[in-house]
Amino acid sequence: MLRPIRASIVILLLMTVLTGLAYPLAMTAIAGAVLPGQAAGSLIVRDGKVIGSSLIGQNFTEDRYFQGRLSATSDTADVSPDRFPPLTEGEADLVPHSWEGATGYLQAVSWRRQRELDNGSAVVWLTPLANLVDTEEMTQMQRLALVADCANGAGAVIDPAVFVFMNTDTTMHLHRVPVGNDFALRARGSIGSDGMGVTTAEIFDRQGFIGTCAQTLFVQRRPEPI
Repeated sequence: MLRPIRASIVILLLMTVLTGLAYPLAMTAIAGAVLPGQAAGSLIVRDGKVIGSSLIGQNFTEDRYFQGRLSATSDTADVSPDRFPPLTEGEADLVPHSWEGATGYLQAVSWRRQRELDNGSAVVWLTPLANLVDTEEMTQMQRLALVADCANGAGAVIDPAVFVFMNTDTTMHLHRVPVGNDFALRARGSIGSDGMGVTTAEIFDRQGFIGTCAQTLFVQRRPEPI
């Protein structure tokens, strides 16, 4: 009775070791010795950094191929003028936002609303003051994401004492990696008639325009104004 069970267990363990460990390790070692570049993923390195793979976004030239997927392997510095001129931080309002005195998230961001509107849109310079995790330094993208979430407040077109307008999402589209710790949002909200809205914003760092963000808004009238 136990002999067939014992034999099945032995075969299972043997095949697991052979096909799950020995064979993959052997193939990896052979591939690394014979074709090291391909075995590592055909990576493309520029200035000491991995920027992509030659297997992604290949430049197909034959008529029988469709256009390959785009890859960050082309140098386009000569054709990359900014869509908008850089923003310069000016004098800030004495009251930076309508939530003055609120605790929590707003204490983690330096908020400098500019005195003048820019073609009808509010401009706010923001600087994160705290890390997402106390013991870990934030990346540039994390710093930007932390302040981009303020777009609906920066571009508010209704009174927060009368309405609640929570952003249900935040989507950013960037054409380069942000630089530094200071970012500007030129934002404006649009409110529909059915309790929904959207905030759109252009995003800048000290070097200039870097992209845009959009937020869907859930708008609700407060039972009693505050």
